Amino acid sequence: MWVIKFKVFHEDCAFSPLCGGFNITDFIYLLGFNSTKNKFQWTNAHILEGDDENVNKFIENLKRSKVIKKLNVFKNYVITLEEKNLSKYKVFSPLFSKEIFYIKPIMIKSDGHEYWSLAAWNKKTLIKAFDASKHFGNSELLQINKVKLEKIFLPHITPELTEKQIGAIKLAIKRGYYRFPKETNLEKLARETKISKETFFEHLAKAESKIIPFLTENI
Repeated sequence: MWVIKFKVFHEDCAFSPLCGGFNITDFIYLLGFNSTKNKFQWTNAHILEGDDENVNKFIENLKRSKVIKKLNVFKNYVITLEEKNLSKYKVFSPLFSKEIFYIKPIMIKSDGHEYWSLAAWNKKTLIKAFDASKHFGNSELLQINKVKLEKIFLPHITPELTEKQIGAIKLAIKRGYYRFPKETNLEKLARETKISKETFFEHLAKAESKIIPFLTENI
């Protein structure tokens, strides 16, 4: 199996400028694509990581994009239908080849770059995809090699957490609670949220009890 990783600054992208402007990381999952006589359409799921206020500003600005034809929003989860002229998008067709599959979601960082990780049985298929990415803008090859693929990302419906559970686990991650060594503790996290240590721990523990089985079910 051949794997390629590259990054590209997509100059004509609805999301990259917003990621940079609002310090957001966008994890993108291609759900499907379709072409008609004159148009090319594709549907993506997005998970937006960043401060809640910036996520909301990101979404409000995204609604003004002429490329986005339909938008479904639930908190920081966004599904988009994008559409462009088919003749313009023919040069990008190798990126949508049926011979390619995604081993990780596309990631747009706050620096505005898209990071792609693709796999295929044929090396030439990946080279064509990388060459096609150059039409987006400045593209840099990070890695291409033949590997024994041990893991592949498969999107799942994420477990449902309450607002308080989401807030607790996001704060714990942001403050370094899960790093080694820990950079904070439950007392400090509870104090920051202005609730008791016991209540904060309850929110965090319930969030962990939903997320951990979800993440480890296929290990």
